Amino acid sequence: MQITFKPAITVSMNAEEWMLFADMPGAETAAEALSKAAADALMTAWELMTGGQILNPFQAQMYAIRKWGETANRYVDIGACDTEPRAEMQSLAWTFFMEPPEAALKLLRAGH
Repeated sequence: MQITFKPAITVSMNAEEWMLFADMPGAETAAEALSKAAADALMTAWELMTGGQILNPFQAQMYAIRKWGETANRYVDIGACDTEPRAEMQSLAWTFFMEPPEAALKLLRAGH
């Protein structure tokens, strides 16, 4: 028997939710890029965790944070590399990979 579960992960957070310098020009563009990077990083980490490389949940979490950071580095002038946006991404990755599945479902249901 084979069971395949492949989630579609999307993240939609604005500049204030990412805790960027929201009143700066380009902040919403940066927020969109960070949201897409978060979704892509979480999805890729999930695929690595369940596929070829078989990362453990901690490794998947760290991979997702590191990959998201590549995008954040492009928006350093808007605060994307500050503690607060990194903490948001760390929280997302922690919830998806380190918490029991119920925590991830709660986050999804809350529309975070």
